[in-house]
Amino acid sequence: MADKTTKVNLHKDGNVTISGNSRITEKEVEETRNAIIRDLDAVYHRIVKKMEPFQQAWASGPKLALAEAVYDGAKAGVSGWGEDFADFFKAETWQNMGHGVKNAAGDTWDLLSSNAIKTGKSIKESINGAIKDSDQLLNWSWYNHKYADMQNAIDAQVNAVIANAKSTVKTAEKDIEKAKKLYKYRQEILALPGAIAAGNPEPVQKFVETSLMDIDPELAKSIRYSPEFHQAIALLQDKDAGPAYITYAMLCYEAIPPNFYAYLATRGGSYLAIDLITTLILAFFTAGAALEARISLLIARIAASSKKVSKVIKAVEHAQAAFDAIISMIQDL
Repeated sequence: MADKTTKVNLHKDGNVTISGNSRITEKEVEETRNAIIRDLDAVYHRIVKKMEPFQQAWASGPKLALAEAVYDGAKAGVSGWGEDFADFFKAETWQNMGHGVKNAAGDTWDLLSSNAIKTGKSIKESINGAIKDSDQLLNWSWYNHKYADMQNAIDAQVNAVIANAKSTVKTAEKDIEKAKKLYKYRQEILALPGAIAAGNPEPVQKFVETSLMDIDPELAKSIRYSPEFHQAIALLQDKDAGPAYITYAMLCYEAIPPNFYAYLATRGGSYLAIDLITTLILAFFTAGAALEARISLLIARIAASSKKVSKVIKAVEHAQAAFDAIISMIQDL
């Protein structure tokens, strides 16, 4: 049982100040941690379910799925979030990014499963379901799908769609500049999950103090000098908490195929993909006003784009439900 004492101070003016000193038991900590992991697990399974239509469209033909998504998004008047990104349709763009995502997810899982065996086993059983004979955590590989070998007819169709997909809504210059910087530092961003899982604060602090300071100085300062940041750094030493959060965040992120971003941000889909993963990672370190503002802006842009594009999407059923699920995921995480 927890050892709890309470001290009551009565002032001359009649006001009462109550101060307490409570020692939390290991059982209470474990119950709280398990409840959080159950919540994270529910978020993941909901995302996987809602992403099925986008996943099916991607699996049937990645390059065409991207082209159709960009075209429908542009037709709906969705902002391009960096319309000038010329490499958006190149296989290498998504394969390189996918390699980083897969490595980040693999690193976090390896560290979690070796350092927090009980927690890792619970997560693996939930994610892998009926598959019992694998020590690996099953994950998605949308980014690494081989879509370079397409028939000429398909390539011609894709090129025609790309040529006609011009967003009518221009992104604010400051937002484009911020998006480009996020993409510039994508390798550093993708290295953060592994650092969190390993309980290593140095790469995180360096990113906040240097790269994030270049991307978004206001956000960087608010995180670096927030009491929550120091608490989160201390929490990295907990072998369950950080790895469990980041493992589920990466699993949720992996479940979203690239064409999803293209619907919401046309040719700027890869910028949006990096923006999302950065937000999910930074949420571990602070709930401060600057991050709250960033999250609110991200949610508002996704909501506005999804409202437009869901009316014109033909290739994906129940698209609005998937868009809503992403907003809920951001809020929940």
